[in-house]
Amino acid sequence: MTYQMLRRFFRVTLLSLVRLVYRPRIQGSDSIPAEGGVLLTPNHISYIDTFILSASTKRPVRFLMDHAWYARPIIGRFARLFGAIPVSPDRAKDAIRTAAEALAAGDVVAIFPEGMLTNDGKLCGIQGGYRLIAKKGGVPVVPVRMDGLWGSAFSKAPGRRWRNAIATVARGVDVTIDEALSFQEATQERVASFLESKK
Repeated sequence: MTYQMLRRFFRVTLLSLVRLVYRPRIQGSDSIPAEGGVLLTPNHISYIDTFILSASTKRPVRFLMDHAWYARPIIGRFARLFGAIPVSPDRAKDAIRTAAEALAAGDVVAIFPEGMLTNDGKLCGIQGGYRLIAKKGGVPVVPVRMDGLWGSAFSKAPGRRWRNAIATVARGVDVTIDEALSFQEATQERVASFLESKK
């Protein structure tokens, strides 16, 4: 089995399982173009956000991720299969360049603009690096809000239990995709306003 076949196999089987279990309710999917590069800027609620977002889009998504996680043997293997782009504090420019090149080549790339997983269910401060990546890649920015995973066993909610994961599965998750914005329009205030809003 070739590397590309292996990547497709894991993407299809794993994401099909995610769709079956969490049944994401998706709004605004047309905002992600059928082809061409686009930068997604989702909020970060849980450890499985990458799977939920990937399962909610028709196109493969490449995520920027912390190099410390990327370097872990098992996680790193899956990250490479999905084309993740590692980011380390001492080589941030390399990650920006790689992400911009991927976007210019027509890939869908996602970056969590908060830069960290929320500890209280609220949006953390939005960092502006995504605008530089979008500018260099010459692509639009599409904010994405995910709701329903806070309080699950995969979040940092206090007192979380595995039984909370069952409740999350029972209610499903919501994925709301905003309109495409130019990097000039996609200000930190504009993105934060969308990510903080609720249905």
